[in-house]
Amino acid sequence: EDVSILGFDDFEEARTAAVPLTTIKYPLEQISSQAVRLLVQLCEQAGGPAKAHRHPTELVVRDSTAPLIQ
Repeated sequence: EDVSILGFDDFEEARTAAVPLTTIKYPLEQISSQAVRLLVQLCEQAGGPAKAHRHPTELVVRDSTAPLIQ
């Protein structure tokens, strides 16, 4: 009751653990695809200014933090 745990990457074990783990869920496939596109673009065009890219994330509340976050 005194400790809460939060994970990152909403992996399968987070859902099925004895105490289901609250996690941050993010679009890994979308991030990976964009990273590859940006890498190819960098290789084809020597340099260029860096750009920030944002992807949606989601807090998935489960029992490891439920008493504190609801």
